Amino acid sequence: MTKLYIDADIPAYQSSAAVEEVTDWGDDFYTLHSDLGDAKKAFTRIIDGWATRFDAEPVLVYSSDFNFRKTIYEQYKGNRKGTRKPIVYHPLVAWTKEKYDYEIYSDLEGDDTCGILGSEDPDGIVISIDKDMKTVKGITLFNPD
Repeated sequence: MTKLYIDADIPAYQSSAAVEEVTDWGDDFYTLHSDLGDAKKAFTRIIDGWATRFDAEPVLVYSSDFNFRKTIYEQYKGNRKGTRKPIVYHPLVAWTKEKYDYEIYSDLEGDDTCGILGSEDPDGIVISIDKDMKTVKGITLFNPD
């Protein structure tokens, strides 16, 4: 069966961010909450939709915790420091690793790993919105945007 190599950091972020809700309780008091169940449903809808569309088996591809680029350029993605992930992002990712097949290559970002997997599998399809994927020779790429 055809495999979909999905740059999963992106739909995980989108699904977890989409379910964040702010409540104004008055008197300058606000809270932020999320429903992990709703994030799971949103993520599943995205992934299963692509699997159905391409009649293929999804393989989620996540970034490793460390990126080799930081050894070359310490400030790599430094503009994102201090930017928090949505509050259910990490629990959602943990759940997806129980539900779906996934890959994480040490020291690489998800799109790097997608490029490797996609170039090694002539029947595979890479799904990513990362513009750098257009530079990877020999892959079939679907950009959902």
